[in-house]
Amino acid sequence: MNKSVINAIVLAGGREDLEGNVHGYKSLLALNGRPMIDYVVEALKNTPDVGEIAVVGPVDELSPYISDKVDYIISEGDSMMDNVIFGLRPFQNDDRVLFLSSDIPFITPDAISHFIKQSCLTDADFCYPIVERSVNEAKFSGFKRTYVRLKEGAFTGGNIMYVKPSLVTNHKELIEDLIAMRKEPINMIELFGAGLAIDLAIGRASIEAIEKRIEQMLNIRAKAIISPYPEISQDIDKNDDIKAALRIFEGA
Repeated sequence: MNKSVINAIVLAGGREDLEGNVHGYKSLLALNGRPMIDYVVEALKNTPDVGEIAVVGPVDELSPYISDKVDYIISEGDSMMDNVIFGLRPFQNDDRVLFLSSDIPFITPDAISHFIKQSCLTDADFCYPIVERSVNEAKFSGFKRTYVRLKEGAFTGGNIMYVKPSLVTNHKELIEDLIAMRKEPINMIELFGAGLAIDLAIGRASIEAIEKRIEQMLNIRAKAIISPYPEISQDIDKNDDIKAALRIFEGA
């Protein structure tokens, strides 16, 4: 496969108690008459750099909306890590794959394509997009986001990852730890070490320092991709996010 064309895995499992979520599954929350997963799949389908698409989640519930639009719908497991592993099965021999969350309804083909192209240029094993605060707030001022202060500016994280599949299989326990502590920043001390964690807390850490620490931990090459597309980071996590998203759709 052409290196610039990559297969994609959308993680669409998990239930959320959000307003108007009649299905219970976050990926099926309707915004402007369409489930969120449909926006993500449509963006992927219209991205020339994307090959096959696999979606991991509740097969029976997802099928009526996306069965004719994706290549695989894979039954979800008991945890997010299970879903990551299951999603890789059709692509286990791929050089790199793309992981996306299903709760980014504003994602665009341009945002996906830019991230893929920039990731391919790095030759890294793992790439993660970050968006500078002023770029994000210029388009999504109605949403509350968490920002990390770095030497280069204040950034929020995206909801896409460019990953070498063997990274997942070779570092399963560490990735499980990362997933478990992702909502608790204090745990970064245990993960990154006290020195870097303190630098992060006071805004003194650099992007390069974080990349190097990840490389030391996993023996891989990791790169942060600064994206000019805030759509790559804007997920729907709370009821206030739903209200802000609906205002955007209504004004479109």
